[in-house]
Amino acid sequence: MIQSRARALATSPAGSGPPWLWLAGITLLAALLRLHQLGDQVVLGDEVHSVKALLSQSYTDVFGHFFRHDICIPLTLLAKLISDTVGLDEISLRIVPLVAGIATVFIVPLLARPWLGNRATIIFSALLATSPMLVFFSRNARPYSVSVLLVAIAVLALVRWMETPSPRLQLVYVLCGIMAIYFHLLSAPAVVTPLLVGLVGSLRPSGRRRAAPRALDYLIMGAGLCCGVGLLLAVPVYTSADVLMEKAFSRPIEPTTAIRALTSMAGVASPWAGGFFWGCVGSGLCIGWFRYRRLTVVLSVTVLVQVAAVLIAHPYGTYIPWILARYNVWLVPFVLLLCAASVNAAEMLPRRWGRWLPSSLGVALCLAVFLDGPIPRIHYAPNNFPNHASFRLFYRAATSPVRVPVPEFYREIAAQEGSFQIVEAPWSWKEPPLYHRFQAVHGKPVLVGFVGRLMEENASHELPLEDPRLRFSRYVDIADIETLASRNVRYVILHPNPPSGGFIRPPTVDVSPVVEYLSERVGRPIIDNQHIVVFDVGSPR
Repeated sequence: MIQSRARALATSPAGSGPPWLWLAGITLLAALLRLHQLGDQVVLGDEVHSVKALLSQSYTDVFGHFFRHDICIPLTLLAKLISDTVGLDEISLRIVPLVAGIATVFIVPLLARPWLGNRATIIFSALLATSPMLVFFSRNARPYSVSVLLVAIAVLALVRWMETPSPRLQLVYVLCGIMAIYFHLLSAPAVVTPLLVGLVGSLRPSGRRRAAPRALDYLIMGAGLCCGVGLLLAVPVYTSADVLMEKAFSRPIEPTTAIRALTSMAGVASPWAGGFFWGCVGSGLCIGWFRYRRLTVVLSVTVLVQVAAVLIAHPYGTYIPWILARYNVWLVPFVLLLCAASVNAAEMLPRRWGRWLPSSLGVALCLAVFLDGPIPRIHYAPNNFPNHASFRLFYRAATSPVRVPVPEFYREIAAQEGSFQIVEAPWSWKEPPLYHRFQAVHGKPVLVGFVGRLMEENASHELPLEDPRLRFSRYVDIADIETLASRNVRYVILHPNPPSGGFIRPPTVDVSPVVEYLSERVGRPIIDNQHIVVFDVGSPR
């Protein structure tokens, strides 16, 4: 009975029409997850690379160079345009990745619907909406979210064209492939591999009569792809070849790194949950082989080639699991597609089971991934930090080797009534201190304090707040006492030993110039020890 049911489903139509209402609801959920407190979260880490570049470089320099500190050329150009016109804030800096991340949840499942059918399409969309990697990169001013969308559209459009030739699908593949590579060079294997798979398939002896025109079509698309990429990247590749070579062939990747990268891509903290997730992906491969073989073959080869290319080139940082995972993040939609197909395969059971079991399994899988990942633990409010460390290191604080002792003063703040903000300082954009761990305890809004006017050696870690092009709301100059009062700041907290859980520990800081400055203007600190120095600069409202 199951075999006959499978044969019937394999030849059944995708459904009477797209499940618009379900997709709209899931997309709304995805938007809420990605927008949550986004405008109140500090610009930090790799996001600062683009900001520093747009402040110091001309449009021509940005267009024509890769920089040693990673920047995305198109995103930086857009951010520079925004900063030169209306001013750059937290939302406008992140707007393109944000829109791309939300659009992925709606557009990519629709493109996959002809193969998956309605129910699996809904499950696929839900997995995209709650994937921790996709949520994180949608909220971060980096190119990964955009390339994920463009790679998925390009690959699925090409496979659709293989089955139903259309000039429009060819154009979609070429344009999206060009822009995906422009946003991030390491997406090139994922873009090019499906084209090569199709070209090889068109040259099989069984298709000799059609080999010439079909092969010619592939070659024309390949030429268009090469020309478009060449026009956009020839100049920066020529001027920055040495920079690109410096980033390639760094420290080799270890097996444990690869395993933890797979866990990050699955979006779970538990190795057992990760094993179950990848088991579903493997099952999805088997299901796809019988139900939509061409799509399954293309996706499988694309995943293998992309991963192999990264492992062979092992660019700088890939010895770190999170970075290895993010250099393969454009594969996440393909992996989730196979996972959705596996869950939906429960419909092959007899009808009394097949009617409700796939939907139940889909809901259970989405909830399991969501609850076992980092998102529920970082969506407390207020939270003024993107929580990089929660994504980059371990998805759960309980499984992290990082232990940041929380000074008792933060618990005292939590017990205080009234509305006020606190300032944490000093700051290092290269490796931001883990101030979000403290905010989870005290529960008050946080501003990042810049001390460059008082400590010149720290100025390189900060941004010029006086520059009218920048309108970031979560930075404040500690030397500006009037601004501290206007922002309703109650406490300024200095950290001689900034808390860290990253790969580069912030150095010990001599905060004595700041202590001396504030002592003269607001009085002596109320706490002064080797961990924190606290000034009470105002009364709560």
